[in-house]
Amino acid sequence: MWNRQKSGVLNSVKVELLDLPATYSRLGPTLRVKGEISGDDDLLVEGSVEGSIRLCEKKLMIAATANLMADVIADAVLVKGNVNGNVRANGWIEVDEGGSVIGHLTTPQVFIRNGASFKGTIKIGKSKERETDEVITPETKPAPRQLAVAAGASDI
Repeated sequence: MWNRQKSGVLNSVKVELLDLPATYSRLGPTLRVKGEISGDDDLLVEGSVEGSIRLCEKKLMIAATANLMADVIADAVLVKGNVNGNVRANGWIEVDEGGSVIGHLTTPQVFIRNGASFKGTIKIGKSKERETDEVITPETKPAPRQLAVAAGASDI
């Protein structure tokens, strides 16, 4: 039923999928989505998305092959491809070397690596664990957290 050539192709696809962490779902490089993506899985996007991605408690990795015209909300976002839209993260946003973002970033921590492209604004918000309604007195005030913001730094 399967000739050797097709079997070899299937085996190479299986090897690539094994490299992906088990916690990630994958939107492959030839897939194009128009609309809203939401869910409770970490997500690797290698294709194109036009609309929105909402993974409130999960991680989003935007591969070098990805093109997004979308607003993004996630716990953490790694951009290696192209994003045209607003990105909001509860934990951190990283625009890696070769990555590009045109839009507004809202997060407690942002990393913009050397070789990345960014055009927009950055709003440093509170981290999720610090967003409480309790009154903090000087005696209970936590030690200040260090915030890393880099533009043009190769290592943080």
